[in-house]
Amino acid sequence: VGWTTEKPDNKGYHTFKAYNEIEDSDIELISPSTIMNSSMELWPAYVEIQISVKSNIDSYLTAHSIDLDEVRYITRPEVNQTQLNAATDKVDDYEFEGWYQDYVSEANKGKLITNNATYILQDKESIEKDTYTAVYRKIYKVNYYNTKGEIIYTAGVNQNESRSFVREVTDMNGNQVTIPIDSEAYSKINQNLASNELFQNWQWQQTDGTIKDWDSFYNTTIRQDMNLYPIVRKVTVLDAKGNEMDVTGSDDKEADIILTANKDKVDAFLNTKYEQSSLTVHVEDMYYKADGEYDTDNIEGVEVRLFKDTNNSRDPIAADNTNGNGDVTVNFFGEITIKRNAAEEDAKDDVFIFEILDENENVVNEILLAPGENKTVKVPYGNYKAIQKKDWAWRYISGLSVDVKINNDNVKTVIGYEEGRAIHKWFDSMTYVDNEYK
Repeated sequence: VGWTTEKPDNKGYHTFKAYNEIEDSDIELISPSTIMNSSMELWPAYVEIQISVKSNIDSYLTAHSIDLDEVRYITRPEVNQTQLNAATDKVDDYEFEGWYQDYVSEANKGKLITNNATYILQDKESIEKDTYTAVYRKIYKVNYYNTKGEIIYTAGVNQNESRSFVREVTDMNGNQVTIPIDSEAYSKINQNLASNELFQNWQWQQTDGTIKDWDSFYNTTIRQDMNLYPIVRKVTVLDAKGNEMDVTGSDDKEADIILTANKDKVDAFLNTKYEQSSLTVHVEDMYYKADGEYDTDNIEGVEVRLFKDTNNSRDPIAADNTNGNGDVTVNFFGEITIKRNAAEEDAKDDVFIFEILDENENVVNEILLAPGENKTVKVPYGNYKAIQKKDWAWRYISGLSVDVKINNDNVKTVIGYEEGRAIHKWFDSMTYVDNEYK
Protein backbone atom coordinates (compact mmCIF):
# COMPACT_ATOMS: atom_id res chain seq x y z
CA VAL A 1 0.00 0.00 0.00
CA GLY A 2 3.02 2.29 0.17
CA TRP A 3 6.48 3.07 1.46
CA THR A 4 7.65 4.35 4.83
CA THR A 5 10.92 5.52 6.33
CA GLU A 6 10.16 3.56 9.47
CA LYS A 7 12.39 0.48 9.58
CA PRO A 8 10.54 -2.75 10.50
CA ASP A 9 11.64 -4.65 13.61
CA ASN A 10 12.62 -8.04 12.27
CA LYS A 11 11.42 -8.28 8.68
CA GLY A 12 12.07 -6.26 5.61
CA TYR A 13 8.49 -4.96 5.47
CA HIS A 14 5.50 -3.89 7.54
CA THR A 15 2.22 -5.87 7.57
CA PHE A 16 -1.19 -4.77 8.78
CA LYS A 17 -4.54 -6.55 9.05
CA ALA A 18 -6.46 -3.51 7.84
CA TYR A 19 -5.70 -0.12 6.42
CA ASN A 20 -6.99 1.72 9.49
CA GLU A 21 -4.24 0.04 11.52
CA ILE A 22 -1.73 2.13 9.58
CA GLU A 23 -3.65 5.30 10.42
CA ASP A 24 -3.69 4.31 14.10
CA SER A 25 0.04 3.57 14.19
CA ASP A 26 3.11 5.84 14.27
CA ILE A 27 4.05 4.81 10.74
CA GLU A 28 3.66 7.41 8.08
CA LEU A 29 3.55 6.53 4.43
CA ILE A 30 5.33 8.82 2.05
CA SER A 31 3.41 10.42 -0.79
CA PRO A 32 4.36 11.78 -4.20
CA SER A 33 4.57 15.22 -2.59
CA THR A 34 7.04 14.14 0.11
CA ILE A 35 10.14 16.37 -0.05
CA MET A 36 13.55 14.72 0.22
CA ASN A 37 15.89 16.72 2.47
CA SER A 38 18.46 13.98 2.78
CA SER A 39 19.15 10.42 1.79
CA MET A 40 16.20 8.14 2.56
CA GLU A 41 15.81 4.44 3.17
CA LEU A 42 12.28 3.20 2.37
CA TRP A 43 10.46 0.08 3.55
CA PRO A 44 7.29 -1.41 2.06
CA ALA A 45 4.03 -1.61 3.96
CA TYR A 46 1.41 -4.33 3.19
CA VAL A 47 -2.20 -4.74 4.20
CA GLU A 48 -3.81 -8.18 4.05
CA ILE A 49 -6.46 -8.54 1.34
CA GLN A 50 -9.73 -8.78 3.19
CA ILE A 51 -12.13 -9.30 0.29
CA SER A 52 -13.82 -12.62 -0.43
CA VAL A 53 -15.90 -13.95 -3.28
CA LYS A 54 -18.91 -16.24 -3.58
CA SER A 55 -21.73 -16.91 -6.03
CA ASN A 56 -25.46 -17.14 -5.70
CA ILE A 57 -25.29 -20.74 -6.95
CA ASP A 58 -22.59 -22.12 -4.61
CA SER A 59 -24.96 -24.76 -3.24
CA TYR A 60 -25.81 -25.90 -6.79
CA LEU A 61 -22.11 -26.08 -7.69
CA THR A 62 -21.33 -28.11 -4.61
CA ALA A 63 -24.21 -30.48 -5.23
CA HIS A 64 -22.93 -31.09 -8.77
CA SER A 65 -19.29 -31.52 -7.64
CA ILE A 66 -18.13 -28.40 -9.42
CA ASP A 67 -15.06 -26.77 -7.86
CA LEU A 68 -16.10 -23.40 -6.45
CA ASP A 69 -12.63 -21.94 -7.01
CA GLU A 70 -12.95 -22.65 -10.73
CA VAL A 71 -16.17 -20.69 -11.02
CA ARG A 72 -15.52 -17.56 -8.90
CA TYR A 73 -12.03 -16.63 -7.71
CA ILE A 74 -9.49 -13.85 -7.14
CA THR A 75 -6.25 -13.30 -9.08
CA ARG A 76 -3.40 -10.77 -8.90
CA PRO A 77 -2.55 -9.76 -12.47
CA GLU A 78 -0.20 -7.05 -11.21
CA VAL A 79 1.53 -6.43 -7.88
CA ASN A 80 -0.90 -3.72 -6.90
CA GLN A 81 -4.00 -5.18 -8.59
CA THR A 82 -6.70 -7.54 -7.36
CA GLN A 83 -9.03 -9.01 -9.96
CA LEU A 84 -12.41 -10.67 -9.55
CA ASN A 85 -13.02 -13.54 -11.97
CA ALA A 86 -16.22 -15.40 -12.85
CA ALA A 87 -16.23 -18.38 -15.20
CA THR A 88 -18.68 -18.22 -18.08
CA ASP A 89 -18.23 -21.77 -19.43
CA LYS A 90 -18.20 -23.97 -16.33
CA VAL A 91 -21.92 -24.13 -15.58
CA ASP A 92 -24.13 -25.38 -18.40
CA ASP A 93 -27.46 -24.44 -16.90
CA TYR A 94 -26.57 -20.91 -15.85
CA GLU A 95 -25.50 -17.64 -17.45
CA PHE A 96 -23.29 -15.03 -15.73
CA GLU A 97 -25.17 -11.83 -14.95
CA GLY A 98 -22.72 -9.65 -13.01
CA TRP A 99 -20.61 -8.94 -9.91
CA TYR A 100 -22.60 -7.53 -6.99
CA GLN A 101 -21.66 -5.96 -3.67
CA ASP A 102 -23.84 -6.51 -0.59
CA TYR A 103 -25.82 -9.31 -2.27
CA VAL A 104 -28.51 -10.82 -0.05
CA SER A 105 -30.94 -12.66 -2.33
CA GLU A 106 -32.48 -12.66 -5.80
CA ALA A 107 -34.93 -10.06 -4.55
CA ASN A 108 -32.17 -7.98 -2.91
CA LYS A 109 -29.09 -8.22 -5.08
CA GLY A 110 -27.31 -5.17 -3.66
CA LYS A 111 -25.10 -2.95 -5.82
CA LEU A 112 -24.11 -4.00 -9.32
CA ILE A 113 -20.36 -3.50 -9.77
CA THR A 114 -20.03 -4.74 -13.36
CA ASN A 115 -21.63 -7.06 -15.90
CA ASN A 116 -18.20 -8.19 -17.04
CA ALA A 117 -16.88 -11.55 -15.89
CA THR A 118 -13.63 -9.91 -14.73
CA TYR A 119 -13.21 -6.77 -12.66
CA ILE A 120 -10.08 -5.11 -11.24
CA LEU A 121 -10.65 -3.60 -7.83
CA GLN A 122 -9.57 -0.01 -7.55
CA ASP A 123 -7.28 1.49 -4.88
CA LYS A 124 -8.51 0.65 -1.38
CA GLU A 125 -11.27 -1.69 -2.71
CA SER A 126 -8.72 -4.50 -2.54
CA ILE A 127 -8.02 -4.13 1.13
CA GLU A 128 -11.43 -3.27 2.46
CA LYS A 129 -13.16 -6.15 4.15
CA ASP A 130 -15.97 -6.95 1.75
CA THR A 131 -17.64 -9.79 -0.11
CA TYR A 132 -18.34 -9.75 -3.84
CA THR A 133 -20.94 -12.08 -5.28
CA ALA A 134 -20.89 -13.52 -8.79
CA VAL A 135 -24.56 -13.66 -9.72
CA TYR A 136 -25.69 -16.24 -12.24
CA ARG A 137 -29.16 -16.56 -13.68
CA LYS A 138 -30.81 -19.83 -14.51
CA ILE A 139 -31.04 -20.74 -18.20
CA TYR A 140 -34.03 -22.87 -19.08
CA LYS A 141 -33.35 -25.16 -21.99
CA VAL A 142 -36.08 -25.81 -24.53
CA ASN A 143 -35.04 -28.81 -26.61
CA TYR A 144 -36.69 -29.38 -29.98
CA TYR A 145 -36.56 -32.95 -31.34
CA ASN A 146 -37.06 -34.62 -34.70
CA THR A 147 -39.08 -37.80 -35.28
CA LYS A 148 -36.00 -39.92 -34.49
CA GLY A 149 -35.72 -38.52 -30.97
CA GLU A 150 -32.67 -36.39 -31.81
CA ILE A 151 -32.27 -32.81 -30.59
CA ILE A 152 -32.23 -30.50 -33.61
CA TYR A 153 -32.33 -27.15 -31.79
CA THR A 154 -32.03 -25.83 -28.25
CA ALA A 155 -33.33 -22.45 -27.15
CA GLY A 156 -31.91 -20.88 -23.99
CA VAL A 157 -34.29 -18.73 -21.93
CA ASN A 158 -32.87 -16.99 -18.89
CA GLN A 159 -34.94 -16.67 -15.74
CA ASN A 160 -35.27 -12.91 -16.10
CA GLU A 161 -36.95 -13.18 -19.51
CA SER A 162 -40.69 -13.14 -19.73
CA ARG A 163 -41.21 -14.99 -22.98
CA SER A 164 -43.35 -17.80 -24.28
CA PHE A 165 -43.16 -19.53 -27.66
CA VAL A 166 -44.88 -16.94 -29.84
CA ARG A 167 -45.07 -13.20 -30.25
CA GLU A 168 -47.39 -10.73 -31.91
CA VAL A 169 -46.18 -8.68 -34.88
CA THR A 170 -47.80 -6.37 -37.38
CA ASP A 171 -47.77 -7.59 -40.97
CA MET A 172 -47.50 -5.49 -44.12
CA ASN A 173 -51.26 -4.95 -44.15
CA GLY A 174 -51.31 -3.64 -40.61
CA ASN A 175 -52.81 -6.80 -39.15
CA GLN A 176 -51.67 -8.38 -35.90
CA VAL A 177 -50.33 -11.89 -36.52
CA THR A 178 -48.77 -14.50 -34.26
CA ILE A 179 -45.37 -15.90 -35.24
CA PRO A 180 -43.04 -18.40 -33.50
CA ILE A 181 -40.04 -17.05 -31.60
CA ASP A 182 -37.74 -20.04 -32.16
CA SER A 183 -38.04 -19.90 -35.95
CA GLU A 184 -34.82 -21.86 -36.44
CA ALA A 185 -36.43 -24.91 -34.84
CA TYR A 186 -39.15 -24.79 -37.49
CA SER A 187 -36.60 -24.54 -40.28
CA LYS A 188 -34.65 -27.50 -38.94
CA ILE A 189 -37.64 -29.79 -38.45
CA ASN A 190 -38.73 -29.16 -42.03
CA GLN A 191 -35.22 -29.98 -43.22
CA ASN A 192 -35.52 -33.30 -41.36
CA LEU A 193 -38.80 -34.33 -43.00
CA ALA A 194 -39.42 -36.18 -46.26
CA SER A 195 -41.38 -34.48 -49.01
CA ASN A 196 -44.51 -36.45 -48.09
CA GLU A 197 -44.32 -35.34 -44.44
CA LEU A 198 -45.78 -32.09 -43.14
CA PHE A 199 -44.96 -30.55 -39.77
CA GLN A 200 -48.13 -29.90 -37.76
CA ASN A 201 -47.19 -28.65 -34.30
CA TRP A 202 -45.07 -29.26 -31.23
CA GLN A 203 -46.09 -31.25 -28.17
CA TRP A 204 -44.45 -31.03 -24.75
CA GLN A 205 -43.36 -34.06 -22.77
CA GLN A 206 -43.44 -33.02 -19.12
CA THR A 207 -41.08 -34.34 -16.47
CA ASP A 208 -43.68 -36.86 -15.29
CA GLY A 209 -43.95 -38.22 -18.83
CA THR A 210 -47.36 -36.79 -19.66
CA ILE A 211 -47.87 -35.07 -23.00
CA LYS A 212 -49.41 -31.63 -23.49
CA ASP A 213 -50.71 -30.28 -26.79
CA TRP A 214 -49.33 -27.08 -28.29
CA ASP A 215 -52.50 -25.07 -27.71
CA SER A 216 -52.26 -25.67 -23.96
CA PHE A 217 -48.77 -24.17 -23.48
CA TYR A 218 -47.58 -22.10 -26.46
CA ASN A 219 -48.53 -18.80 -24.79
CA THR A 220 -47.22 -19.76 -21.32
CA THR A 221 -44.13 -18.08 -19.85
CA ILE A 222 -41.16 -20.48 -19.88
CA ARG A 223 -40.09 -21.27 -16.32
CA GLN A 224 -38.51 -24.74 -16.63
CA ASP A 225 -36.55 -26.99 -18.95
CA MET A 226 -38.80 -28.37 -21.68
CA ASN A 227 -38.65 -31.11 -24.34
CA LEU A 228 -40.77 -30.55 -27.42
CA TYR A 229 -41.53 -33.24 -29.99
CA PRO A 230 -43.13 -32.75 -33.41
CA ILE A 231 -46.49 -33.92 -34.64
CA VAL A 232 -45.98 -34.77 -38.32
CA ARG A 233 -48.61 -35.45 -40.95
CA LYS A 234 -47.57 -38.12 -43.42
CA VAL A 235 -49.22 -38.61 -46.80
CA THR A 236 -48.69 -41.96 -48.52
CA VAL A 237 -49.89 -42.80 -52.02
CA LEU A 238 -50.49 -46.45 -52.94
CA ASP A 239 -51.12 -47.83 -56.42
CA ALA A 240 -53.80 -50.38 -57.23
CA LYS A 241 -51.44 -53.22 -56.27
CA GLY A 242 -50.74 -51.74 -52.84
CA ASN A 243 -47.24 -50.55 -53.71
CA GLU A 244 -46.13 -47.20 -52.30
CA MET A 245 -45.59 -44.67 -55.04
CA ASP A 246 -42.59 -42.37 -55.21
CA VAL A 247 -43.46 -38.88 -54.02
CA THR A 248 -39.91 -37.74 -53.32
CA GLY A 249 -38.08 -38.29 -56.60
CA SER A 250 -34.40 -39.05 -56.97
CA ASP A 251 -31.39 -38.14 -59.10
CA ASP A 252 -32.35 -40.60 -61.81
CA LYS A 253 -36.11 -40.67 -61.45
CA GLU A 254 -38.78 -38.04 -61.16
CA ALA A 255 -41.46 -38.44 -58.53
CA ASP A 256 -44.64 -40.25 -59.57
CA ILE A 257 -46.72 -37.90 -57.44
CA ILE A 258 -46.20 -34.25 -56.58
CA LEU A 259 -47.79 -33.35 -53.24
CA THR A 260 -48.80 -30.09 -51.66
CA ALA A 261 -50.48 -30.21 -48.29
CA ASN A 262 -51.57 -28.25 -45.27
CA LYS A 263 -53.46 -29.21 -42.12
CA ASP A 264 -56.83 -29.49 -43.84
CA LYS A 265 -56.13 -30.37 -47.47
CA VAL A 266 -53.90 -32.55 -49.65
CA ASP A 267 -53.42 -31.95 -53.37
CA ALA A 268 -51.83 -34.78 -55.36
CA PHE A 269 -50.65 -34.25 -58.94
CA LEU A 270 -49.93 -37.20 -61.23
CA ASN A 271 -46.45 -36.70 -62.63
CA THR A 272 -46.34 -39.90 -64.69
CA LYS A 273 -48.49 -41.90 -67.10
CA TYR A 274 -50.63 -43.79 -64.64
CA GLU A 275 -52.10 -47.00 -66.07
CA GLN A 276 -53.53 -48.74 -63.01
CA SER A 277 -57.21 -48.94 -62.15
CA SER A 278 -57.10 -47.09 -58.84
CA LEU A 279 -54.97 -45.05 -56.46
CA THR A 280 -55.25 -44.58 -52.70
CA VAL A 281 -54.10 -41.54 -50.73
CA HIS A 282 -53.52 -42.30 -47.04
CA VAL A 283 -53.21 -39.54 -44.40
CA GLU A 284 -51.88 -40.15 -40.89
CA ASP A 285 -50.31 -38.18 -38.05
CA MET A 286 -47.13 -39.30 -36.31
CA TYR A 287 -46.78 -38.19 -32.69
CA TYR A 288 -44.69 -38.85 -29.58
CA LYS A 289 -46.10 -41.03 -26.81
CA ALA A 290 -45.29 -40.95 -23.11
CA ASP A 291 -43.51 -44.31 -23.36
CA GLY A 292 -40.86 -42.77 -25.58
CA GLU A 293 -42.07 -44.15 -28.92
CA TYR A 294 -43.74 -42.59 -31.92
CA ASP A 295 -47.21 -43.74 -32.88
CA THR A 296 -49.57 -42.97 -35.77
CA ASP A 297 -53.23 -42.03 -36.03
CA ASN A 298 -55.25 -42.28 -39.22
CA ILE A 299 -56.79 -38.86 -39.91
CA GLU A 300 -60.41 -38.62 -41.00
CA GLY A 301 -61.98 -35.66 -42.79
CA VAL A 302 -58.95 -34.31 -44.69
CA GLU A 303 -59.88 -33.08 -48.17
CA VAL A 304 -57.90 -34.86 -50.87
CA ARG A 305 -57.88 -33.59 -54.45
CA LEU A 306 -56.27 -35.50 -57.30
CA PHE A 307 -55.18 -33.81 -60.51
CA LYS A 308 -54.48 -35.41 -63.87
CA ASP A 309 -51.09 -33.69 -64.10
CA THR A 310 -49.07 -30.92 -62.48
CA ASN A 311 -51.11 -28.18 -64.14
CA ASN A 312 -53.31 -27.26 -61.19
CA SER A 313 -55.26 -24.70 -63.21
CA ARG A 314 -57.50 -27.58 -64.30
CA ASP A 315 -60.27 -29.03 -62.22
CA PRO A 316 -59.32 -32.10 -60.17
CA ILE A 317 -60.26 -35.46 -61.60
CA ALA A 318 -61.34 -36.55 -58.13
CA ALA A 319 -61.97 -34.97 -54.74
CA ASP A 320 -63.11 -36.53 -51.47
CA ASN A 321 -62.51 -36.51 -47.72
CA THR A 322 -60.50 -39.24 -46.01
CA ASN A 323 -62.53 -41.94 -44.29
CA GLY A 324 -62.04 -43.41 -40.82
CA ASN A 325 -58.98 -45.29 -42.06
CA GLY A 326 -57.44 -42.07 -43.32
CA ASP A 327 -57.94 -43.16 -46.94
CA VAL A 328 -59.31 -41.76 -50.14
CA THR A 329 -59.43 -44.28 -52.99
CA VAL A 330 -59.88 -43.02 -56.54
CA ASN A 331 -60.98 -45.41 -59.28
CA PHE A 332 -59.91 -44.44 -62.79
CA PHE A 333 -61.88 -45.13 -65.94
CA GLY A 334 -61.35 -44.43 -69.59
CA GLU A 335 -63.13 -45.24 -72.82
CA ILE A 336 -62.43 -47.51 -75.76
CA THR A 337 -64.51 -46.91 -78.87
CA ILE A 338 -64.60 -49.44 -81.73
CA LYS A 339 -65.82 -48.08 -85.05
CA ARG A 340 -66.64 -50.38 -87.99
CA ASN A 341 -66.37 -48.99 -91.50
CA ALA A 342 -67.93 -51.49 -93.99
CA ALA A 343 -66.44 -51.16 -97.47
CA GLU A 344 -67.56 -54.54 -98.75
CA GLU A 345 -71.16 -54.62 -99.90
CA ASP A 346 -71.42 -58.39 -99.42
CA ALA A 347 -70.62 -58.05 -95.70
CA LYS A 348 -73.11 -55.35 -94.95
CA ASP A 349 -75.50 -57.63 -93.11
CA ASP A 350 -72.88 -59.48 -91.12
CA VAL A 351 -72.40 -58.75 -87.42
CA PHE A 352 -68.84 -58.93 -86.16
CA ILE A 353 -67.75 -59.64 -82.58
CA PHE A 354 -64.81 -57.82 -80.97
CA GLU A 355 -63.26 -58.45 -77.57
CA ILE A 356 -61.36 -56.27 -75.13
CA LEU A 357 -58.77 -58.27 -73.18
CA ASP A 358 -56.93 -57.09 -70.07
CA GLU A 359 -53.22 -57.62 -69.48
CA ASN A 360 -53.93 -61.13 -68.17
CA GLU A 361 -55.76 -62.04 -71.41
CA ASN A 362 -59.12 -62.03 -69.62
CA VAL A 363 -62.11 -60.81 -71.64
CA VAL A 364 -63.47 -57.69 -69.98
CA ASN A 365 -65.84 -56.56 -72.75
CA GLU A 366 -67.47 -58.09 -75.84
CA ILE A 367 -68.73 -55.77 -78.56
CA LEU A 368 -71.07 -56.67 -81.45
CA LEU A 369 -70.91 -54.33 -84.43
CA ALA A 370 -72.94 -54.11 -87.61
CA PRO A 371 -71.45 -52.32 -90.63
CA GLY A 372 -71.00 -48.59 -90.03
CA GLU A 373 -71.74 -48.97 -86.33
CA ASN A 374 -69.53 -47.86 -83.40
CA LYS A 375 -69.73 -48.59 -79.70
CA THR A 376 -67.94 -47.28 -76.61
CA VAL A 377 -67.10 -49.21 -73.47
CA LYS A 378 -65.92 -47.89 -70.11
CA VAL A 379 -62.82 -49.60 -68.70
CA PRO A 380 -60.50 -48.99 -65.75
CA TYR A 381 -57.05 -47.55 -66.46
CA GLY A 382 -54.72 -50.26 -67.69
CA ASN A 383 -53.24 -52.06 -70.66
CA TYR A 384 -55.67 -53.75 -73.02
CA LYS A 385 -55.81 -55.56 -76.34
CA ALA A 386 -58.67 -55.21 -78.81
CA ILE A 387 -59.16 -58.22 -81.09
CA GLN A 388 -61.76 -59.54 -83.50
CA LYS A 389 -63.32 -62.75 -82.31
CA LYS A 390 -63.00 -65.05 -85.35
CA ASP A 391 -63.37 -68.61 -84.10
CA TRP A 392 -67.05 -68.59 -85.10
CA ALA A 393 -66.52 -66.65 -88.36
CA TRP A 394 -64.50 -69.26 -90.22
CA ARG A 395 -64.87 -67.43 -93.48
CA TYR A 396 -63.14 -64.29 -92.32
CA ILE A 397 -59.48 -63.47 -91.94
CA SER A 398 -58.73 -60.97 -89.20
CA GLY A 399 -55.64 -58.79 -89.15
CA LEU A 400 -56.80 -57.11 -85.95
CA SER A 401 -54.88 -57.24 -82.68
CA VAL A 402 -54.45 -53.76 -81.24
CA ASP A 403 -52.73 -52.86 -77.96
CA VAL A 404 -54.42 -50.04 -76.10
CA LYS A 405 -53.12 -48.06 -73.10
CA ILE A 406 -55.71 -46.23 -71.05
CA ASN A 407 -54.12 -43.79 -68.60
CA ASN A 408 -54.27 -40.21 -67.42
CA ASP A 409 -52.53 -39.17 -70.62
CA ASN A 410 -54.79 -41.23 -72.89
CA VAL A 411 -58.27 -41.46 -71.41
CA LYS A 412 -60.15 -42.07 -74.66
CA THR A 413 -59.14 -44.28 -77.60
CA VAL A 414 -60.99 -44.82 -80.89
CA ILE A 415 -60.23 -47.94 -82.95
CA GLY A 416 -61.50 -48.03 -86.51
CA TYR A 417 -61.95 -51.13 -88.75
CA GLU A 418 -62.21 -51.13 -92.49
CA GLU A 419 -63.26 -54.23 -94.47
CA GLY A 420 -61.32 -54.72 -97.70
CA ARG A 421 -62.29 -56.87 -100.75
CA ALA A 422 -60.78 -60.34 -100.91
CA ILE A 423 -58.89 -61.90 -103.83
CA HIS A 424 -61.33 -64.77 -104.41
CA LYS A 425 -64.86 -65.90 -103.49
CA TRP A 426 -66.29 -68.83 -101.64
CA PHE A 427 -68.59 -71.36 -103.38
CA ASP A 428 -71.65 -69.49 -102.05
CA SER A 429 -70.42 -66.44 -103.96
CA MET A 430 -69.79 -64.43 -100.74
CA THR A 431 -66.52 -62.58 -100.64
CA TYR A 432 -64.38 -63.31 -97.60
CA VAL A 433 -63.39 -60.22 -95.66
CA ASP A 434 -60.10 -58.97 -94.23
CA ASN A 435 -60.63 -56.53 -91.37
CA GLU A 436 -57.81 -54.03 -91.09
CA TYR A 437 -57.10 -51.73 -88.16
CA LYS A 438 -57.09 -48.12 -89.35
